[in-house]
Amino acid sequence: MIDLHAHILYGFDDGAKDRDTCCRMLELYAAGKVDTVCASSHSAANIDNRYEEYFARSAELAASFGITLLPALEYALTDLLAHPDKHLGNGKYFLLDTANFPVDNALINKLKPLNSAGNCFLWAHPERLHIADPVKTARNYALLRGSGCQLNGASLLGLFGKEVKIAAWKLLESGFCSVISSDAHTTDEVNAWLKAKQQLTAFYPDDMVNFWFDTNPQRIISGLTAERRETPTLSLKKRFLRLFQN
Repeated sequence: MIDLHAHILYGFDDGAKDRDTCCRMLELYAAGKVDTVCASSHSAANIDNRYEEYFARSAELAASFGITLLPALEYALTDLLAHPDKHLGNGKYFLLDTANFPVDNALINKLKPLNSAGNCFLWAHPERLHIADPVKTARNYALLRGSGCQLNGASLLGLFGKEVKIAAWKLLESGFCSVISSDAHTTDEVNAWLKAKQQLTAFYPDDMVNFWFDTNPQRIISGLTAERRETPTLSLKKRFLRLFQN
C-alpha cells in the first residue's frame, strides 16, 4: 500500500512535530502494511537544501520500519509555475494544491505548458477546496492530460465536516478519484486513512479499493499515467449503510 501525500518529515514545515511523532506514524504505516510513503511537504521559496537534509534523516528512520520514503512536494500554484522540480517519487506527477484558485480556463492555461512538456498533475484534496460543485470542477481539471484527483481518507469519514464528506463521496462515485491518501501531519490522519480503506472494503470489491490505495499510486510513482476507472454503483442497502458510517 502506498501513501502519496504525507507530511512526515519531522521538525520540518508543518509535518510531524518531532522524531517521536514520526516514529509513531511509521509504526502505524508498518502495521497497516504500507511499504511506500511520499514525503510531500509544502512548497516554499528556497526549500530545496533544507528539504534534502530533513528528507535524508526521515528516510533513514523510515527504512528501519521497512518503509521506503520518496521525495515529493505539495505545490502551491505559484511555486509550481516558478520551480517545478519535485515530482511524486520517480514519476511525472506534481501534487498540486489549487487553494482558492478557481479551476477554470485561466488555471488550465497556466498549467498547459507543463502538461505539454510531459508533466501531469494530481489535484490534492479537491473535496476540501471546491465543495459546492466538486464534479463539475473535476471535469474542468480533467482537460489536462493525465490529471487525477487525490481524496483524503479523513474526508470520506466526515472528519472535516458533512459538506466535505458529501463532496468527497461525489468525487469517488463519479469516477474522478484517482488516489486516496492520508495528507497526514500526525497519527490521527494516518489512522483515518487506514480506517477509510477498511470501511471502503465493505462497499466495494477488493480490486477497486486496491486501485485507489495501491494500483494507481504505484503507477504514479513509477512514471506511468494514472488510470480512470468507473466506480461500481452501490446497492440501495449499501448506500443506506454508508450514510451512517463514521
